[in-house]
Amino acid sequence: MLLIFVGVPFAMLRQIYKKHRLTLRLRQEGVHAQGTVLSAESDEGEVVVDYFFFLPDGSRLQNRETITSLANLHPGAHFDILYLPEDPSQNQPRDGGVGLISFFFYALFVCVFIIMVVVGGIRDFTHPKSQQGPPPPQSQLREFEPQPFRKPPPSKGTPPLSPY
Repeated sequence: MLLIFVGVPFAMLRQIYKKHRLTLRLRQEGVHAQGTVLSAESDEGEVVVDYFFFLPDGSRLQNRETITSLANLHPGAHFDILYLPEDPSQNQPRDGGVGLISFFFYALFVCVFIIMVVVGGIRDFTHPKSQQGPPPPQSQLREFEPQPFRKPPPSKGTPPLSPY
């Protein structure tokens, strides 16, 4: 169980780190190209974009990316792409990717989660729950005793109205 709660977040952190490294590499070594939107689907603040761009040799590359920072995305719209010259399949929108701040917050969230799981697991391991709970508290109140039904006293009639 610990493997799932620690291993999966580490795997996620590794993927985010790889995306961050790709973003840094594209910003340093990437070649600019003009991308064209094929389709854009909005999904809770993010946009899933299918786009294509042409390499200098005339070949066409197509990709699908989830982005948050580009506006006015509609079929036929143009935007800047960065790609690695030795591997053009490694590409992303110029303003996309996982920057340093995003990576920092992802890493912080994952680390806090892992620490909470590990500390909780250690606490449960060192202080196992006993099979019997604590004895129920003794109450100072008496137990409820139902009373037999009693008829209400007879009415004395309507009181007379006052002269005022």
